[in-house]
Amino acid sequence: MNSLTICLNESVPINSLILSLSIIDRDSGDNARVTWKLDPLSLIPFELIRLTESTGELRTKNLLDYEHVSQYNLTLEAHDHGRPFSRSTHLNIYIIILDENDNIPTFKENNMTATINEHVKLTSQNGYEIFHLHALDYDHGLNGEVVYSIINNENNVFRIDSNTGIIRALIELDKKQHDKYILQVKAQDKGQPSLSSQGTITFTVISQNEYPPECDINNNNLSWSILENSEYGTIIGMLSCRDDDKDLPNGEISVHPQWFPEGKIDAQNKYMIPFEIMITKSNITE
Repeated sequence: MNSLTICLNESVPINSLILSLSIIDRDSGDNARVTWKLDPLSLIPFELIRLTESTGELRTKNLLDYEHVSQYNLTLEAHDHGRPFSRSTHLNIYIIILDENDNIPTFKENNMTATINEHVKLTSQNGYEIFHLHALDYDHGLNGEVVYSIINNENNVFRIDSNTGIIRALIELDKKQHDKYILQVKAQDKGQPSLSSQGTITFTVISQNEYPPECDINNNNLSWSILENSEYGTIIGMLSCRDDDKDLPNGEISVHPQWFPEGKIDAQNKYMIPFEIMITKSNITE
């Protein structure tokens, strides 16, 4: 045959026998003396071992990884030492690596934190979204498909979509009654046997975002002046803003310039503005 396909599990150990070879040349003398080589010889996890002039073995020399390389195309070339010219033949070897469930679903962080506003009115019996859980599994097919669950959901305060990882609150939360919830969550793949990992989400219940940020600007207008030869970094003025919400992040503020009306800014006029806003404290802006 001119070609051969071999399927290998990615877990085969180093030095595993992949293929036994026997090459026959019906001539005699140098006409039957055969030399063979494997192309490509480098950067592949296999090696060709010559046992006799006419027999050899193909073995693994490194571990295989489906997620790194899933297929190898090798060419075995054999030529005799005949005179006045040699004859040669080729065997194309296609090695297909089969995926195994060797990667565990993992969260970006095992200990996650999030905040939930209290007194959010329920508009649906399905509750409202508060968190999106996500785990990575580098396997393919069912081995890489992840389902999610909550381990300690005795009070049925939360519900998780097993396919998407979206967590919803099913009740109107009250900070005075319960200001913290700790959920144990699990990510499990669909491989056989399946692999899983666990994580923790700490939810802190905070007050509603009741107040908008306010800055010390009269009638929404503020005027400053600066000399035209001022050095870079010169402070033109100070702006103080505050937010009367007590809980983080509702009480945190950030200040951003809007130099042009919405939709009017482009790459050209963006860089015509020789000023920048710098936050120096949580409520002081230069």
